[in-house]
Order: sequence, then structure tokens, then C-alpha cells
Amino acid sequence: MTYAELYITDGTTEINLLDNWNLLAWRPKIAPYKEGGYWRESPFAHGRRPVFRRYGSVVEEFPLILKRFDPDSLAYEFRTLRKLLEDAFDYWAPGSISSSPVYLAARKYLETNTRYSLVYAGAFPEDIDLSNPSVESCQELMAAGYTLYIERAPFWGKEIPGTLTAIEMSSYDTFDGVDLGVQPADATTDPNVFSVNAQGTTNITDIFLDDGGVFSSNLLGSGVPYNLLPAVPAVDDAVYFLSDQSSAGNHPFWNLIFQLDQAASDVTIVWETYDDSGAAWSALDADAGYSGGAEVIDETQGFTQTGVKSLYFRDTSMEESFATINGVTGWVIRARVSAIGASPTPPRQNTRDVYTVSWNWLEIANDQITGELPARAKLKIYCQSNRGRNSGQFTNDYAFIDTVYWATRLKSRGSDFTPFLNLGQRGRASGQTNDISAAIYSSYIEDSKSLTCSCVEATRGAIASDVSLITTRMDIDFANNYIGKFHVYIRALTNQAVASDLMDIKLKVSVGYPDSNTFWESEYRPVRGVVSQLAPDLVDLGRLDLPPGGLSPGDSVQDIYFRIYGDFKHASATVRLYDIVLMPVDEYFGVVQEQQDNTIAANSGMGLDNYLEIDSIAEPRSLIYSPVKLRADDTLAFSFQGNVPLEFTIPAGESVRLWFLSEHYEITFTGDKVAAAYQLIKAQAWIYSQYLGSIGADD
Repeated sequence: MTYAELYITDGTTEINLLDNWNLLAWRPKIAPYKEGGYWRESPFAHGRRPVFRRYGSVVEEFPLILKRFDPDSLAYEFRTLRKLLEDAFDYWAPGSISSSPVYLAARKYLETNTRYSLVYAGAFPEDIDLSNPSVESCQELMAAGYTLYIERAPFWGKEIPGTLTAIEMSSYDTFDGVDLGVQPADATTDPNVFSVNAQGTTNITDIFLDDGGVFSSNLLGSGVPYNLLPAVPAVDDAVYFLSDQSSAGNHPFWNLIFQLDQAASDVTIVWETYDDSGAAWSALDADAGYSGGAEVIDETQGFTQTGVKSLYFRDTSMEESFATINGVTGWVIRARVSAIGASPTPPRQNTRDVYTVSWNWLEIANDQITGELPARAKLKIYCQSNRGRNSGQFTNDYAFIDTVYWATRLKSRGSDFTPFLNLGQRGRASGQTNDISAAIYSSYIEDSKSLTCSCVEATRGAIASDVSLITTRMDIDFANNYIGKFHVYIRALTNQAVASDLMDIKLKVSVGYPDSNTFWESEYRPVRGVVSQLAPDLVDLGRLDLPPGGLSPGDSVQDIYFRIYGDFKHASATVRLYDIVLMPVDEYFGVVQEQQDNTIAANSGMGLDNYLEIDSIAEPRSLIYSPVKLRADDTLAFSFQGNVPLEFTIPAGESVRLWFLSEHYEITFTGDKVAAAYQLIKAQAWIYSQYLGSIGADD
């Protein structure tokens, strides 16, 4: 049996309004809209229309009677209540050092869930009435006719404020009929879902074992578990991971995700890629930070660690890293046995196939977010593509994530949506086509700075403005995944240092026809990144509505065309274009970034030694709390700074995808931020469900 509850507490001190105090009556209020909501009104139209709302605080009255057997006890209860109300106000005051918010808890008799709401302030404006004869004449002293006033948060939760409820996420795709990644049925609360800083269309298609020169059949899709080396490993045995060049949409890959339930023993391996131009295998550097060559960050530590582990690798000639293995020609990486001990045993993959992450999103199913309002949320983000600045790899200016953008978007608005429209020959989404036929100064080239190793390069050979560089078309079906509001970026590089100011670009967007019906045009923006640096510049082109004026339910938009133009300010100017980025901003869009300047230093940027929290739960006073903590002991290393208008929330009862974009400082050349396509992250999430009133049973 569940009894009624109503009390005020800071987690330690508690005032029970139904026991020690006798509540005469209380009808809880629902939070009002601030100013009654914000409306649009015209003298030429009937009525008015709502535009925007935010909820205001709730002020409530509690008429009370308190009974005690002596005046000192009566005074103590009054004093304790007043102190809690003071503490509630002090917690929210600017510069407060208090760490314990005060909250109100309530539950009706037989109701399943207690509900909780943060208290902002309160007033108990009267003290004990000394003229009341009952104070002297009754055996049980009574203080009657008192009213407690409380101003509380607009919403209730079914957990104590600050409590984290872990939610499951998935991250997956299907390639050549094989389901890869963490499928929705296997969604997890663990940090085992991954995302890259771009969007591709590839995955590995083949896994072969080399047992003394004899190859196995393809292990991918054959059913787990399977060994990742021969049963008795020997020197020069190997496992090969390939992306078949003949498979539609495939392109080079940059990571592998393993789930090992058996570690290798008495085996030493080396990771190698194949250089087709030199017809030779070369080892990836497992020790030094990235400084322009090849590296590998192996969380499996040579297949000696079990569990979900990532392998990140980077090779500036990856576009040439293909070979023919067991009859399959494709981009390839291998783990070769370089030494063995007395009793070598192979590692074993289980639960799901090995896969590579070429997608950007993480998915939350519609049963994960409870409540009648969007839930406050927390993310924990781990960078898997850099060892970290505490590792001593301070020459590695490639992968220290300094800025994270993230957005939510309902899956129902377009399951084929991706923010990233690749501009090269490979990795285009279904329904997207690129056209450089009218751009006579443009050509496709190979470039390992792109996730797909392909981009567009344009050289005018003269000073010229408004030069057409490339047109990207979304067909009708694909375009209807993109109804909404976006912040637009283009990843690009030029061929000279920033001081030369050689190149500006802009974007025009049209509906129906590429050369007319232009409804949005950005200003020209400079391309500050240079080809010699290690990642493209993220050129900010502003906000875009697709289509203009919105779309009525049931209607469809026509083909959408994106055309990029160049302003060549010098005859020798060259520009490379990698992708158009459309970050959705009409649900939730946030940015956090490190607070230090653009210098490489210990305790700044994200790597394997730390993680970033984006937290709108644990610290109620902050819209976003974004500490970076050490993985070893969860202690604070430093903090990112949030640039957000609202707390981070996720819609309730909907399937939602999270999208990410990250940047880092490019120290060697320009000192500006750049956006490397290969950044690999993993994440986990928590929520705090929110309600306007009584909760009742669980959702």
C-alpha cells in the first residue's frame, strides 16, 4: 500500500507537511505560460495565433496547522522550515556555493509514483502567535492559521532532482544485405554506439583469415562467433578486412569496431595497410601521434582486450590502400602476426559482426523517453581518434576535439536524412547527384581528407567572381527528408595561407530548377584552411529554411538544388570542396567548446584519456554543464563552455536521432578550427523525465 506523501527536503533535512504539520488543503497548480505565451496578431486577420511559449514558475499556498507538546519544539519546527526556504533561495542565487537544491515531493494515497519539483524560494511570513491562549492552556500546543508559500519549478519528475535514468541507444546500418552495428533490438545503455564526423556509404564486405597462405571463406555474415586469427596462430598469419571496390557506394574506411569475448594470448600483431602505388605493405604507427603520416589507435591492444573496442587508423594515402585478397579487390587493412609465444591462441569475435562506422547518427527508440514533456538529458561523449593531450603526444594537432555541435531530429521527419552531402564522386546518399558539367574549372580528385577520399577541386587561372563550382541535386523523395531549419556549413580548403585571402565561396539554393527559383543565397565567406593542413575548414554560411515558408501537411517539395560559387581573388587560387553540412536547428541544437586559446597543451581537448559530459540534469542551475573528466578516475580535468539558449532536452515518446559535428584547432598552419571527417566518437545517454502534474503509474 502506498501512503500519501508531501514534504520539503534538501535530501537531509525534511519537513513533512502531512505528519508533523497538518495540511488543511492543497490543490496543485499547473505551470502557466510566461506572459500567457507569445502571440502573432494582425489587424486584418480574425483572432490571433500562438508563436512561442515557455513555462513560468508555480507559486502555491499551503495552509497549515502545527501541534507540539512544548513551545521549544514548536519553535524548532518553525525555524527548520524557515532555514530550508532560505537554503532554497541561496542555492539559485548567482555565485552560490551551495550544492544541495531543495525540492518538494508529493504523492496521493494509492498513487504509484512520488513526484518531485525543485523549490526556487518560499515564504513563511509569520512566527508563533504568543497571544493565542492555546499555546498556554492546552496540553498539546497548536499553531493554527499559518500559510506556507512556495515558488517551485514548472515541472515535476518521478525521480529526485539530479537522478540519472540511463537510456538505450543504437547505431547501425545495412550493407550488402548484412546488418552491421548495434541494431535497435540490441540497443544498449553502455558507451558502445559510435559515430563519425561525416557521412559515408561504405562498410567492410569481407573478412579473410590467412593461415600459412591458405585463405578462409568470408567470415562476414557467416554467423558469430568466429576467430580473428587461425586456430593456432603462426608468424605471418593474418586477418584481412576489406571494402570491395566493386560494391556500389563503397569507399575507403577508417575504423573497425570489435566485440571480443576471447582475447588473443602469446600473439603479437602489427596493423598494416597496402600501398598500391608502391605494391607493398606498410605498418601503421601505434606509438606516435598523428603528424602527417600513418597511425593506428588500437583499443584492443593487439586483440588482448575483450569487450567492445574500436580501432582507429589514419593514412594519408588511404585512397591507394587497396589490394586483391582471395579474389576480392578492395580497400584493405590487415592484422599480421609478427611474433608468437609458447601457446598462442586467437581472439574471437562474438555477438555481432566486425564493422566500420561510416554514419553520423545515434538512435533513441520511442519507448526510451518517458514523460509528457521533453526530458532533460545528459550525454557522455568519448573521442576514440586521439590518445589525449595527457599522453605526451603534443605533436598531434590532428584530433584534439575542441568543439562539439549536436542536434536532435525526429526519425519520422526523414529516415534518410543526413546532415552531410558529399561533394566527391563517392559516398553520395541515395537520391543525391553531383554535377560539375557546367563548372568548367572543376574536377573530381582523390583526397584523403575526405571520408570518401574524393572531393571537388576548382582552379580558375584568373581573378574572377561568381564562378560556378558544383551543383548538388536532391531528388523529390530525398528532398522531402529535409523539410526544416538548418545551419549551413561547407568543408573546404584553399591552396595558400590565410594571409593571402585568395578564395571566398557562397551557396545558392533553388527548388525545381538549378538556374532559377533561387530562394536562398548566402553571403560570400572566406576559405581560411589550406591544402597543406590536415583537415578542412568549416565555412559558416548561416541559417536556411527548407523550403521557404514551410510546407503544408501532405504536400511534397520538388527537387532541391545546391550550387556553390567561388570568388577567385588571385589567378593562382585553388579551392577544394568536401561536403555541404546541414545541421538541423528546429528541434534542439547546441554547441560546447573549450575555453582555452588555440594552443596545444595538456588538459585541453578530448582524447582517449578523458570524456566530455553535456549535462542538463545533474546541475539544475546550469542550462548546460560541460565538464571534461579523466577516464581513469572520473575527476575533473577542465571544462568546455556551453553556447546554448535552453537546457538540452529530448522529445518524449518519439524515435529520435542525435547528430554530431566536431572541430579542433589546426595549429601548424592557420591556427583556426577545422573539422576532420574521421573523428570517431562513442556515447551514452541519460534522461530526467518531466511532467506538468500528477504522474500516476509508469508510462
